[in-house]
Amino acid sequence: MARSKKPKKDDTPEEEHLGPRGRVGPDAQPRGAIDKRLGRVHDRIIDALSRVEGGAPGDRALAEIFKSARDLGSNERHYVGDVVYGVLRERRRIDDVLKRAAKGERRSLDLVDPPIMSRLRVLAYLADHGADLASLEALDRYAVKRLPGVLARIVKGRVPPSKLSGVERFAVEYSLPSFVANLLADAFGEGRAEWIAEGLAKRAPVTLRVNRRTATRDDMIARLREDFDVDVAPTRLAPDGIVLGGRVDLYNWAPYREGAVELQDEGSQLIALALGARDGDLVLDACAGAGGKSLAIAAMADARVVAMDPEGKKLNALEQRRARAETARIVSKKGELETLEASEHGKYDRVLVDAPCTGTGTFRRHPDLKWRLEQDDVLKEVSRQKHLLTAAAATVKPGGVLVYATCSVLREENEDIIAHALGHDRRLVAMPLEETLGAELAGRLGATHEARIGPGPNDDGPDGFYVAAMRRV
Repeated sequence: MARSKKPKKDDTPEEEHLGPRGRVGPDAQPRGAIDKRLGRVHDRIIDALSRVEGGAPGDRALAEIFKSARDLGSNERHYVGDVVYGVLRERRRIDDVLKRAAKGERRSLDLVDPPIMSRLRVLAYLADHGADLASLEALDRYAVKRLPGVLARIVKGRVPPSKLSGVERFAVEYSLPSFVANLLADAFGEGRAEWIAEGLAKRAPVTLRVNRRTATRDDMIARLREDFDVDVAPTRLAPDGIVLGGRVDLYNWAPYREGAVELQDEGSQLIALALGARDGDLVLDACAGAGGKSLAIAAMADARVVAMDPEGKKLNALEQRRARAETARIVSKKGELETLEASEHGKYDRVLVDAPCTGTGTFRRHPDLKWRLEQDDVLKEVSRQKHLLTAAAATVKPGGVLVYATCSVLREENEDIIAHALGHDRRLVAMPLEETLGAELAGRLGATHEARIGPGPNDDGPDGFYVAAMRRV
């Protein structure tokens, strides 16, 4: 199984997926034999899921499919993406529904080959979201007939009830790996763990950050409504965020091309805000990726931002975004905290460590990650996070601020890391987030020196994040 990598939310375009309802589309073609093509739209769904099963991230699998799918129109591409992400997001629950439906027909999934199981999973997802049996048979008659009566049970709502209980019940209901559900329950109790699981099972909203240097949120909201006639709303917590309620042609929209808005999850925006950069500060964004938080920091204050990352490709993307935002306050630096030269020690007023992590807080945006992640990955990330934080502390000036953040919901990568740092590094003391976020916002987050952000709980809420602030003495 492929090693999981942290998905940076501000590095990858956010996607909106509207689920299928009713009959499944005019392109469906009846097919019988297992090796025949199933119709150009449905084929692409199966091909994309096959690539994910082979270890490709979902967004990359779709990009590869669409690159060669010149025959697909815009609506068809949206539909393919909707179904692929829907199946990945709900995969464990769908498998459980299939298993119970098969048991009701006195059949077993144990002897079903993986390729056919993938096809059954898609049909079950469509059935569970309103498709009728005739539509399913038109799409993939062979898979429907492979287990007679099973999909009909799902369509008719005659699936035997689940007998699961406790942690395993909500792990299946919200399609969460069991080890993640157990870690959450051990840390927070079953009630809070289920709340987090439910938040991670929702579709991710599409959220913009307004560049306050060149535009106002009110102006951008009005412009979006005028240009696209879509529902938009301000984010509930982040002062510069906008949540889109429908699809827009963002990449060809003039304010986007001119750097007035960027795609960025609300939680990511709040982490940049938590750093509290001030005019004249020298800031190190130590794990910058493609620079979403660097751009946000540079928009908030006249600070000089050094955006560091070991991957040149990400820094190239940052340079493109920096040019679009027309800011000269960001300087890219290829490198890693653990190998920084001594001249960088004690240099920075504020340092942000948006640490590589399991990415469990982004499951709704990267649902394929759920099925690649292994429990050993948690231990590997924790070890690295401790080393990163120690190295980062050395770069902060005495009296300066160090902010640690992840897009993980696991205590092991968050509260435990900060407790270890404060208990073992005498250079660091806890700093109330109220000092950077302000009393009102810190209160709404329930923040002390640390805070959890999301996931959700509202449909337009942020992904799952953690942030903590420390001061170097």
